[in-house]
Amino acid sequence: MHLFYAPELDCSRDYSLSREEAQHCVKVLRMKEGDRVLLTDGKGGLYQAEIVQAVAQTCVCRVEKQLEDTQKRDYHIHIALAPTKNNARTEWFVEKAVEMGIDEVSLFESRYSERTNVKIERLEKVVISALKQSFKANITAINPIVITSPIQDITITALNSRIGTIEFHSKSPTNTNTPNSKIENMPIFIWYSPCSLFISAS
Repeated sequence: MHLFYAPELDCSRDYSLSREEAQHCVKVLRMKEGDRVLLTDGKGGLYQAEIVQAVAQTCVCRVEKQLEDTQKRDYHIHIALAPTKNNARTEWFVEKAVEMGIDEVSLFESRYSERTNVKIERLEKVVISALKQSFKANITAINPIVITSPIQDITITALNSRIGTIEFHSKSPTNTNTPNSKIENMPIFIWYSPCSLFISAS
């Protein structure tokens, strides 16, 4: 079944897909009344629904049942990305982040950043497209560009000589010095820069 993004979904009543989603469903996929689809609200909800109206750019769905989200995790992964000079590569990275199930992507500017302006609306469209293609129930949040200095309260934990995680600690830090430490219910924050230059823009 095809998956559609329904951010304002209310299971107690029929739901009309957005104009863009409805056009794709009816005009491109040629779906009709009686066909079944999958809907996600992007907040972890995944539902099976029946199309009850499919006319031109209008598609109304009726939720039949809620499905289990088998990809749900008990931790939050947040990646900070320095946008590349080639915007297509940034979009590719965001697309793959969604497919991998990354929860949040923040864009940051450092001293040597060559691109300081990114269209968030464009990246959000990339996110929605990747969400549907990879059948995810949780949408990846995209945060606008900030300089590196406001991102604080970060602890770097080396799990071994080649792998490291950077974690946000909202409370007291937890000791995870051993390579086999198990991290549960803790946000994981990862910095990524194409040139590996993590230098503050200030």
